[in-house]
Amino acid sequence: MKRILNILVCLLLIHSLCAQNSGNWLFTGYLNGDEEVPVVSTMGQGYVTILIDKDFTTAQINGLFTGLSGDITGCHLHVAESDENGPVIVNLKDYLSGNKLFGKINLPSNLLYLLNSGLVYINVHTAANPGGEIRSQLNSHAELNFASLLLGSNSVPPVATQAVGLAVLQLDLLRNVIEYQVQLTNLSGPITSAHIHDGDSETNGPVLVDLNVSGNILKGEINLEDQPLDFLIKLLLGAAYINVHTSKNPGGEIRGQIGYGGSYFCSSTLNGSQEVPAVNSNATGLGFIISNFTLDTLTYLTVYDGLSSAPTAAHIHSGQTGMNGPVVLPLNPTQLPGLYFGSFVINNTNLALLTNSSFYNNIHTSANPGGEIRGQIISNIRKGQAFDLCGTQSVPSNSSKAYGVCGMSIGRSDKNLIYEVIQDGITSAVTSAHIHSGAKGINGGVLLPIGSPDKFIDDIIPVNSSEVLALESKGAYVNIHSEDYPSGEIRGQVDNLASCLVTAVSDISNLPNVSLLPNPAQDQITVDFGILIDEKVIINIVNLDGRTISSSSYYGGNKCTVSLNNIPDGIYSLDVKKMKDGKRLTSQKFVVKQ
Repeated sequence: MKRILNILVCLLLIHSLCAQNSGNWLFTGYLNGDEEVPVVSTMGQGYVTILIDKDFTTAQINGLFTGLSGDITGCHLHVAESDENGPVIVNLKDYLSGNKLFGKINLPSNLLYLLNSGLVYINVHTAANPGGEIRSQLNSHAELNFASLLLGSNSVPPVATQAVGLAVLQLDLLRNVIEYQVQLTNLSGPITSAHIHDGDSETNGPVLVDLNVSGNILKGEINLEDQPLDFLIKLLLGAAYINVHTSKNPGGEIRGQIGYGGSYFCSSTLNGSQEVPAVNSNATGLGFIISNFTLDTLTYLTVYDGLSSAPTAAHIHSGQTGMNGPVVLPLNPTQLPGLYFGSFVINNTNLALLTNSSFYNNIHTSANPGGEIRGQIISNIRKGQAFDLCGTQSVPSNSSKAYGVCGMSIGRSDKNLIYEVIQDGITSAVTSAHIHSGAKGINGGVLLPIGSPDKFIDDIIPVNSSEVLALESKGAYVNIHSEDYPSGEIRGQVDNLASCLVTAVSDISNLPNVSLLPNPAQDQITVDFGILIDEKVIINIVNLDGRTISSSSYYGGNKCTVSLNNIPDGIYSLDVKKMKDGKRLTSQKFVVKQ
């Protein structure tokens, strides 16, 4: 299934033109000359991963480029739509090593939301093509969601009712189905039928899909093979609606247009079983959160039904699944019983926690003051991994000069895996490629077969819980086999590290080749360790009086950038110490000149 994410991106572009997650947020791009503006005729191609760290302050970039007309003269992240050229936002030239790219960067304040909006592209320049030889828009590994608020005032003609409903729909690209869930409350009577209809917000239209009814919940799947080819497009364009019928209102009591949930979307299914301890309650609820363009203001809607009594309070709390935590935000009730609605400002720290499923909705009643129903808030961001492949990771290691980069993401349902792999330098025929079980330094059996990459390959495949566990616990690796190396020519551990570009050292004794650039420095200084830092270290900036005026930690790369904001002019030492025992590894002098 070629360019699997581009299927989603094309759908999202149509919209933009017209109107439990433990992994990292991953953005990837496949580069070629066709993406350049104007198009460039070249055999060159490439692949890049940008993996956002857990705290949303830094990002790891891996890449590989092959078949170019000559040496790379420049490599940048630019800001523009896919059919436009735009200014540079990040210069990546210092992170190039031949045709390979690796580095850790501090996230500029606007980079994450620009990436999330699909407005960032990577461009690789050569002497023959100074404007860029190969390029790719960077795509978020995220689920595609739709949402709807159902009200009587949305019906045509309007219906006077206090009934309300929320709907969340999600595309399962592997199975080619849309999963839907609708929570309803305060209807005038039992639901007689419910449908998705064709039509805009001002007209009534024919039925497209019959929806499954169970009390005040609609839940099921829509097989896209049974729908018109433009069904998804109608959802993206707001050209379809959900209509809930009752005996009192046979034409429909409440209705809501279905719309694209946005590139950042969260949802929450509430029930008593998620409370800690569990609560025996028949009440249910559903909520979703959408974001503004800059990812700093979120809007929430939550609907509940069947509580033992009127709610005494409702909040968003901090806490992982199975844990209780403090209140982060009270939910605002509305004039419609059963509906909470509001907006709040969020910073990157809390956005990172939200993305990693560290918040939950909780609705309290007098009978259950600790909470009667609760729902973990789950984002649409898939659980991403990114790493490199080489012969030195094989067991035993080999002398192959081939190299590869892999990005993969697990769906939030833990039922499917997207993988993307590029390789260069395998001189004999590639015979097969697999994901194997096995920790670093250990060979294991085949866990999942994948396609054999001539250069680049991508696909989406089913996974089960044991396979997900291996992939998320550093217990799996990608292995590419060739005629010259039948047991595997290049291998990459699924561990979010780049282990091939520099020699990895698991127990560092000293750092003899550290360089600091620039020196003198102004706003920041780049520390090049000369080896891969494969354990946590502390980086201290010390003044001439021996006082530590800045301290930060680092792990998992060969370069990092240290901020010099608010540090006055002067001479300083940059000391690097091992976190586990405090042993000093190096001390380098540098000058700050603001």
